[in-house]
Amino acid sequence: MKLIPVVALFIGVVFGFRLSGRVPEQWEPYLSISVLAGLDSIVGGLRAHLDGRFYPEIFLTGFVAILAAALGLGWLGELLTLNLFAAAAVVFCFRLFQNLGQIRRLVVNRAIEAKARRQLEAQRDSQNLSSSL
Repeated sequence: MKLIPVVALFIGVVFGFRLSGRVPEQWEPYLSISVLAGLDSIVGGLRAHLDGRFYPEIFLTGFVAILAAALGLGWLGELLTLNLFAAAAVVFCFRLFQNLGQIRRLVVNRAIEAKARRQLEAQRDSQNLSSSL
């Protein structure tokens, strides 16, 4: 079950390299904002998993909602001749780096806690060994 995302990523990369052609120029802003929205959702899901708060239903609905909102704002910006793609890119990049910072913090804290546990166990083992002598 945990290999499904890895297999899906591999299949997507293979298809991406196998398919030739370019993205039509009018779709490029939509594709770029879609990639940022997807990365934001994936990194947010990873952070939730590390926090122990990951629920697939929330991840999937959030992924679709964020993607739809980003594309909708981009489309509305085109209608109003505003560059809302840039605004969405700034927001997604901000959220992406914020989530990456929280992931780093969680991983470092877990490493520090594991090191402290190992040291405590080593002290207990040495005390048990000295008391049995």
